[in-house]
Amino acid sequence: MNAVMNMILEMLRMLWYYVLQYGYVALYWLLKLLKVQTRNWNRSASRKQLEKSFSGLGAEIYALYKQGEEKDWPNVPMVQQQLRQVEEAESRVFQVDNLIEAIQKNFEQKKEAVAAKYTAKRAETAKPSEDEPLDE
Repeated sequence: MNAVMNMILEMLRMLWYYVLQYGYVALYWLLKLLKVQTRNWNRSASRKQLEKSFSGLGAEIYALYKQGEEKDWPNVPMVQQQLRQVEEAESRVFQVDNLIEAIQKNFEQKKEAVAAKYTAKRAETAKPSEDEPLDE
């Protein structure tokens, strides 16, 4: 009778470790989702800034074209300033993309660590104890 109760307790412990494992994975997934969503909002703002920078660059080049300066526009200070703004806006978009990738990798690492931890605990629980016989 005692051995049967011990087996039931071990099975309940194993079930509890499954619940903990998937609970932690769900919690980490929710945190990842929140982080990615905020980064997506940042990316959206960065893309809007990039579009404004492209628009400003195009306006400067068109103004030079209307004035008749078609050959030397890359050396004009206002165009160079607009080009710098475009490059900075592009780098911000790429930074946000890299942050999102890092969040994804971090989530996968945490998920694997939790799975390994609770798999080890379940394996430890599943071992029959040597001092108690199973069949009485």
